[in-house]
Amino acid sequence: MGEQKILVRIGEIFLKSSFVFRQMRAQLIGNLKREFRKRKLNVSVYLEEQRIILKSEKADQERISNILRHTFGVVSFSFLEETEPEITKIKTVSEMIASRWKQGTTFAVHTKRIDKSFRYKSRQINEIIGSHISGMGYKVDLSNPDNVLYIEIGKNAILFDNKIYGPGGLPLSSAPIFSQLDTEKDIVATWFIMKRGFKPMLGISSKKKFVKTLERWSIGHSFSFVENPLNNFNDTEPLKKGSNDKTQKIKAIIISDTDITGIDKIKKMRKHFLVLTPLVGMNADDIEEKLSFLYM
Repeated sequence: MGEQKILVRIGEIFLKSSFVFRQMRAQLIGNLKREFRKRKLNVSVYLEEQRIILKSEKADQERISNILRHTFGVVSFSFLEETEPEITKIKTVSEMIASRWKQGTTFAVHTKRIDKSFRYKSRQINEIIGSHISGMGYKVDLSNPDNVLYIEIGKNAILFDNKIYGPGGLPLSSAPIFSQLDTEKDIVATWFIMKRGFKPMLGISSKKKFVKTLERWSIGHSFSFVENPLNNFNDTEPLKKGSNDKTQKIKAIIISDTDITGIDKIKKMRKHFLVLTPLVGMNADDIEEKLSFLYM
């Protein structure tokens, strides 16, 4: 079936300083490479014009898509068609993409010139390619089109009509945070902390089916399991010497409580830990909706 290029978009990472941005981008690339190796997928991951690009076999599209949809740090991704930056060749690839659309539907063309020296301006390209596709029986609709053809012109021209969304957030890395998975609410609470880039240590007595659910979102990482640190000492005393080394490193715990009064009580009892409460402000319907998403 040949090779396939995939453009991976990152969002929130761009808001960081240039140093932190480069670190997080490298973390995301590392997470993806580890996951592809783990699943025995032959995928190249590299930077092209400062964008993350994957190159793989077209036959692996579905498996790669499933990984990217569960990778924190990925805002969206697109499967690309690539050609030389010449208007006649761009027309040819545009026609190939449009031929997959349902007859009689509407479309729009959105062009971005990374290479500003390209002969035609973005608006001109939109008009030229739009006119060509109109000749195939499709109608232009710039406000609410059924199909959108994206064209980006740099060293090469890339074209795509698909945007598949990932979870966003920050790339996952290990953190001294503890979570005990006893209820479905615990899954949701832990997922939100993972979305902020922190892979927690899980309690050894966590329910296996809940662990399995979160493993789908732990791209590039495996969970560590430790004893519940709250079982090893008096609530008002620090950890005793001789406790599990991993347990001693824990600085924060995740709880799934949503009641402010109950949370305040827990914080007073667990004064040696930072208590993370990601579900505050969510009601039962919000949590159920998020659970349905996590189980997809």
